[in-house]
Amino acid sequence: MLKQVFTWALCFVVVASAFSADAFAIQSTDRPAQRHKIVHLNQLIETLGCGEDALIAVRLRDKSVVSGYVADIGTDSFAIADPNTGTSMTVEYAEVSRLQGFNLATGTEVHHGLGLRGKLLRIAGWVVPGQRVQRNNLSRTETVLIVGIIIGIIVAIVVAKAV
Repeated sequence: MLKQVFTWALCFVVVASAFSADAFAIQSTDRPAQRHKIVHLNQLIETLGCGEDALIAVRLRDKSVVSGYVADIGTDSFAIADPNTGTSMTVEYAEVSRLQGFNLATGTEVHHGLGLRGKLLRIAGWVVPGQRVQRNNLSRTETVLIVGIIIGIIVAIVVAKAV
C-alpha cells in the first residue's frame, strides 16, 4: 500500500514538473542584465545632470556617435541636444554601447563601456589570484523547482529500496 502511494506521488511530481517547465520556457524580452544596464546608465546620466554644461558623447550599438549636451533625462531614454544646430535627439539606454560625459559646472565625469582600460582590467582579473564572483543564472523559482524534483527523486529511490 505504501509503495503504491509513493509511486503515485512520484508520478504526480514528474508530471507536474513537466508541465511547469513550459512556464519557465516563456521569458520576457527584458533580461535582468539589460535592466541592470538601463538602471546603471540612468544613474550615470542623473549624476552628470542636465543643461548646456553637461557635455556628453555616446556611441550607439549601430556604431554611430551622438554628441552634445544632455537636454532631458527620462526613465528609459535621455535627450542629447546639438549645441551648434539646437536639434535634439532622444537616445534609449538600451541602445548605448559606450558613453563619456563631463559636467563643466560641477566637474563630474562619467564613463560607461568597455574600452582598452576595461579589457586590461578584465584580463588582470583572470591573471591575478583573488576571490571570484560566482553568478547563478537560475532564478529563485527555477532553483526551488529543481531542488524539489531532486528531493522527490531521492525520496522515491529510498522508498523503492525500502519496500
